[in-house]
Amino acid sequence: MGRSAQPEPPTPEADRLVRAVLAGDISAFAGLIRLYESDVWRIAVSLLRDWSESESLVQQAFMDAYKNLDKYQLGTDFGAWVRTVARNRLRKVIRTMTRDEQRLA
Repeated sequence: MGRSAQPEPPTPEADRLVRAVLAGDISAFAGLIRLYESDVWRIAVSLLRDWSESESLVQQAFMDAYKNLDKYQLGTDFGAWVRTVARNRLRKVIRTMTRDEQRLA
């Protein structure tokens, strides 16, 4: 009787890159950015509608993802994880904008 095959992770290329980054190949993170940058941009511009603010959010979201990469569970969906990181960063930006608007009022 043969061994049952392990299911393929939802994002095998992302998991390969995550492993490389966690092993010390920091440059591999650029590959993750290339794979998911458009997803994060969509999240940013959907609510911010400002190029500069969106660009800042994308950069901050990927910095957050890099800092928390060890919390990503290999074998799950990296795209879903990084989109959650971006949405969390977006919530922080919106809270800050709301506070700033309240102070100005």
